[in-house]
Amino acid sequence: MKKSWPYISLTIGLLFSFVLVGFSPLKPDGWPSLPLLAALYMSELGMIMTLVGAWLSGCDAWQRIAMQRNIIISVGNVLLAVNLFLNGLKVWPDSF
Repeated sequence: MKKSWPYISLTIGLLFSFVLVGFSPLKPDGWPSLPLLAALYMSELGMIMTLVGAWLSGCDAWQRIAMQRNIIISVGNVLLAVNLFLNGLKVWPDSF
């Protein structure tokens, strides 16, 4: 599980990011298409999962003389974690 977690976290993080971006437009009545709690949960869980995936992949790259695949997966997980964090912050002002 430790070796496959970075790939799993990258895949689930991408799925969460696509869902958050796809449902971010507001309905005509001004409310978001996705419930607030669901959007916050998806952004927070996705961010934590991708950070763990980046850390595991980075540790594996550090131990194995920096395989290019592990570095790419680690950087992808970090960028996705930042994206999910920013998407989570964008949800808050719309709710107040």
